[in-house]
Amino acid sequence: MQIKNLVPTERIVEDYDFILSSSQTLPVTIDRDLGDSITFLTSPLAVVIKLAAKPSLANPDVLLPEEEVTIFQAHIIAIQKRNRVVLDQTVEQKEEWKQALKAFHNNPPGYVN
Repeated sequence: MQIKNLVPTERIVEDYDFILSSSQTLPVTIDRDLGDSITFLTSPLAVVIKLAAKPSLANPDVLLPEEEVTIFQAHIIAIQKRNRVVLDQTVEQKEEWKQALKAFHNNPPGYVN
C-alpha cells in the first residue's frame, strides 16, 4: 500500500537573533519538537543552546551531529525572538527535493563538459 498526498504537519519553531558586543548577529532556530532547547542561566549569566541531531538540508540522508553552545550574557547586547509556523514536507515533496538535488549535483549551472 502506497500513501500519497499526506497533509503536511505544522509545528512552531522559535527564531532567536543574538546581537553580540562585537556587532555580529548569531541567528539560532530552536525546534522543540525535534529535541532542541534553550536555557537562560542566572549563575553564571549565560544562554545554553542545545541543538539535536537533524538531517542535513543539502543531503537528507546525512545526519548532522547534535551541538551545545554556551553564550555568556556579558557578550550579548540584545536578543530578538520570533515564533514562526513550519510546514513539514510530504513524503512526495521530500523525494522530489532529493531528485532535484541529485540533478543539480550531476549537472551544476554553468558547468560545461
